[in-house]
This record gives sequence, structure tokens and C-alpha cells, in this order.
Amino acid sequence: MRWPGVDGRPAPDQAGVRIPLCLGVGIDGLERVVIEQRQREPGTEAEEQQDAQRDPHLAHKQSLSTHNGRAGDRPAFVSELLLRVAEPEDAEAIHAIYAPIVRETVISFEYEVPTADELAGRMANVLAQHPYLVAERGGEIAGYAYATTFRGRTAYQWGAETSVYVAEAHRRRGIARALYAAVLELLQLQGYRVAWAGITLPNDVSVAAHEAMGFVPVGRFEGAGFKHGGWYDVGFWRLPLGTQDEPPSEAPSSIRALATSAAWPATIGRPAAWMPNP
Repeated sequence: MRWPGVDGRPAPDQAGVRIPLCLGVGIDGLERVVIEQRQREPGTEAEEQQDAQRDPHLAHKQSLSTHNGRAGDRPAFVSELLLRVAEPEDAEAIHAIYAPIVRETVISFEYEVPTADELAGRMANVLAQHPYLVAERGGEIAGYAYATTFRGRTAYQWGAETSVYVAEAHRRRGIARALYAAVLELLQLQGYRVAWAGITLPNDVSVAAHEAMGFVPVGRFEGAGFKHGGWYDVGFWRLPLGTQDEPPSEAPSSIRALATSAAWPATIGRPAAWMPNP
């Protein structure tokens, strides 16, 4: 499936990204989603959003595109972006993006800013099963996105919750949209059937961006959290990633298993350290 806003241009001639494996601690609590509003070009995104409003399931009606990737696949740029799997060395840049969101907003319900080491541990925990991607622009980490377990009990295993964050200096360039689209594509290829997004309300920008991607609202938890002197509701949005007409034949694959398969998208740099020796 090609998600709106993803450029399918061929990959440039650039080496893949190597990532060392590491182990870490789990994620505490539920991370909240923020989608940054991009500058609209006449006749492009505005038209996509109008189409999405007419048909909120437009995104997941598009056909799935698979890629015959192999070890050593080269990552591709998406509108001058390099999308790749995150590595521990990215934790400092991720910390710089996330810290002001914790300190200054209610987008995240965390009170204390986690350290870079804590974020590296969370990253490792996510990558045991789910995608965790970064976007590079001009040699800098411009944003990151990941998915996590929606709920711990077995029957929930075909759903994943998604989050995306963009550095202030790189906002309004479509980076959040590109990252989110890549994470959704990977989840679908892993065998997930539904993506969930939790949004602290009010947040009109995030709501509009999710619904432009095909998410539909399914519920609202009133007074779910207290931060910065006020009580805030959390809304949940849902995006189908596959059919639910029949029982699933197997559990979703891990992100590492997908990375070593031919189905991995050529537009996303995969970790060379995960690849088998030729």
C-alpha cells in the first residue's frame, strides 16, 4: 500500500545504514501522537484532504506495493528525506525533539523528560517487534516515528499504536506525513490488521492530519490525564491495515524478520547489522 504523501522515486546510489543491536528497558506509559502541519501546495495536499473527507478510507483502499529488496538495499529520499531504521546513536537527537514536547505541551502525558539513555532503551524495546524510524534532512535528524503494542493481552496482538514527532526547525515540510506513511506500510507488511492513534484533545492539526491519512475517530476518554494545571481528554482514531473478514493465520512478524525478507520497502533504509552474511 502506498500511503498519501510518500514519493515513490527510485532509490539514489547510497549505501545502506548499519545499526548495532542492543537491549533496553520497556516503555512507561502511552506516548501521544503529534502530527505537524505541512505547507500546502495548491492542487496537491488540499486535494488529497478533500478526497479523504469524501472517502475517509481512501488511504487503505490503495493497493499494496511490494519491493524485491535484498541485503544491502539502498535507502531512498522522500522529498529530500532519508528514511531509515533508528539506531542508538540517534537518541540524543530524538531527546532534543521530544524534550520540549514533554516540558511545554500536553501532547505527551509524561511529566519528566526522559534522558537520552532512557530513550535509547525504549527504542531497543520497540525494535524487538515494531518499526522505529528516523528521517534525516540535511544531515540532521528531522523527526522520528514508531509503533508500539496497543494492549498487552494476546487478542490485541494484531493492532499497533503509532506516534510521530518532528523537530521544530523542520516542521511544515511534510516530514511527519512521510514518516507516518512509512511506519504504516511496515506495519501492514508485518501482518498487523489495524493501527491506533491516541490524541490529547483539543488538537485540530493532529486530528486533521490523521483523518487525511484515513484514520477515523472511534472514541474519547474524558478527563484521561492531568497536566499543566488542567484535565485533558484523549481521543482514539483507527485505521484498518488489512481485512478482518477471516481469522488471522499467524501473529504479526517482527520488524527484524521483515527486514531480512524480500518484502522490505526499497524506500526505507534497513539495518545492515540485521542482514545475514552473504
